[in-house]
Order: sequence, then structure tokens, then C-alpha cells
Amino acid sequence: MSCVKRLFFITFLSLATPLHAASIQTHLDSINGPDPTVRAVAETYLNGIVDASMYINALLGANNKPRAFCLPSKQPLNRQRLADIIADTYHNAPTDKQDPTLNTGMIAIIGLTNTYPCKGDLQ
Repeated sequence: MSCVKRLFFITFLSLATPLHAASIQTHLDSINGPDPTVRAVAETYLNGIVDASMYINALLGANNKPRAFCLPSKQPLNRQRLADIIADTYHNAPTDKQDPTLNTGMIAIIGLTNTYPCKGDLQ
């Protein structure tokens, strides 16, 4: 994916999600924390990222633009799958790239584009 397209997608997500200022560390602490209310807010945030990701991807496809990521037809994107992608992307990054202040939505897009790249006629 081109740098410009990725930047556009990240910008869109950061504006489309209600908790765009949440760092990855804050989000991981929230989703794994003991407070059920805080966990529910973190889960709602993930739902927003899922919805925004699917919307912008469909919008790109509808406008004959290359999609940001291409999900396998039998594997829907849901909150738990996205949470796994985010955690894997962040924790498997080189140590010098694991900035705890990074936005969760940004890491989600990087993870989605790396996990589900579009190839050839799948676009």
C-alpha cells in the first residue's frame, strides 16, 4: 500500500473513532483492566475501528480505488480479531518501534494492511 493511501486511511480512522487520542498503552491497559466499565469503553472503541475500517475499505472499492486490505471471504473482521491483530502488530514490532504513545487506530491499520494485503485480482 502506498504511503499516501496509508496516511489517508490512518487520518480517516483517527477522525472517525471517538477515542482517537487513546494511546496503545492506554488502550491495552483498559481492555485488560479489572473495571468492566473501562473495558466496555475500550471494546466500543474497537467496534468503532472495525466499522470505520470496513466503511473506508468499501468506499475505496466502490470508487474503483485499491482497497487498503482484503479480508478472506470466509473471515469477517470483528472486535476480537481486530484486538488480536493490534496486539500482534504492536508486540511483534521491533522494540524501537513499540512506542506506547502510538494511536491504537494507527496500529490497527498497519496490522490490517500487513495481515490482509490485497494482491492482484483480489483488489
